[in-house]
Amino acid sequence: MSYHNSSSSSYNTSSTSQRQAAAVPSEILALNDEEITENVRLSSEIISNISSFEIDTTDMPTGVQSRFFNIKGEIGAKFFMVITLANSSKFYNFVEEAFEDGHSSASNLIITLSKNHHRGTVNFPSGGGDFVFKVIALENTTIFNSKKVAITKSIFKAGGNVTVTFSPFSGVANAYDAFTTFTCVGYDQAVTSEFELNLTNTENESNGFGLTTVSKDSASEITEDQFFYSVTDTVSGATSSLDTVIVNDLTGIIVGTEIHGVSSGSLAGTPSVISIDTITKKLTLSAAQSFADGITLTFRSYGQENIENAAGIVFSIFRFPIFTQGSFTEFKTRLDHSGGATAITVDGTYGIPAGVEIAGRGIPKNTTISQVNQADTDATGNGLITVSNTLKLVVGEKLISNSFTTAKIKGAATVSTFPTANTNIFLDLDKIITVGEAT
Repeated sequence: MSYHNSSSSSYNTSSTSQRQAAAVPSEILALNDEEITENVRLSSEIISNISSFEIDTTDMPTGVQSRFFNIKGEIGAKFFMVITLANSSKFYNFVEEAFEDGHSSASNLIITLSKNHHRGTVNFPSGGGDFVFKVIALENTTIFNSKKVAITKSIFKAGGNVTVTFSPFSGVANAYDAFTTFTCVGYDQAVTSEFELNLTNTENESNGFGLTTVSKDSASEITEDQFFYSVTDTVSGATSSLDTVIVNDLTGIIVGTEIHGVSSGSLAGTPSVISIDTITKKLTLSAAQSFADGITLTFRSYGQENIENAAGIVFSIFRFPIFTQGSFTEFKTRLDHSGGATAITVDGTYGIPAGVEIAGRGIPKNTTISQVNQADTDATGNGLITVSNTLKLVVGEKLISNSFTTAKIKGAATVSTFPTANTNIFLDLDKIITVGEAT
């Protein structure tokens, strides 16, 4: 550790009074800053003050690290510092500049300021944990000109690599076959993963009505805004047409987070969080809601900035992901409709949704499917559709629906800042693709 000649220091070796002052009572290590107010008595001598304790407390990666600290105060202020690894017997040895098992005299850094600051560096080994710093005022010294005589700060250090898993998501249950996912694994360095997501509409009579794009733009420019981070939370106290709600936990909830689901009852629109009272855990919402006590709310934070603030992840999507849809759905008539009809019997309805245009020989422009009257995804010959114009079709006439059943999204993602734990990020397919329906 370097001290830049800013103060005098000792490691509990120079005098009895220093050894007694340097002892670390277990009750001090166990107390929080507010509780440590009576452990050091002030005499009638001149009092000096400690004004600040500065150190970067952002999370550290798993490898060997160092952090600089700076303690500011008046000349003559006296204090000692002790650093521990939480839930262990390890203390920082200021002589060896390393963490060691057990407390010794070298675990106490005793400082009397000879200038208005004391600077130093602490070295951290590889591996993880919570490292706790305590700066405790000694005789005739105050902290912040108050009765408080201790400052506590903590730094989290990751224990190993973290996995960020990216998964496609659709709010339409069972609309797709099993999704493919991709991951970025790391912690202290940026990681890039190329991905290829293959999407297939489920082939059944409940959801097998094909897929269409939400818009040309939504499919051509897939960006971070279509990804989200999600958490769930429990309502603490029923509400009735109120724009506020109290929840049990604020983890993963920020201003801008949206509510997308309730375990019971219903949502009025898609309310977003516009302010948070961190003391009462009260959320103010963009629209009034009625929630029963104890129900579960599902929250989503969309976009690069919101995901960073909610989950601690910085990521980017690049090589503008390529969206490729499969071929348009083709099908044939099964009965003769040469006399003209709007109810057309076809050889299967898999991949055919209501609301899309169909094309084929002799079919007027802008003819659309009004309804899939009878689903038939296994092509047994019982499919029936209603169209917007009267069509004169013979048996075996080929028709094409402006829809598809398969798609592929291909690109690359970089995670430049990893969270402290494994995390899931979702690509909202419903912002890109519309799942077909029968009506």
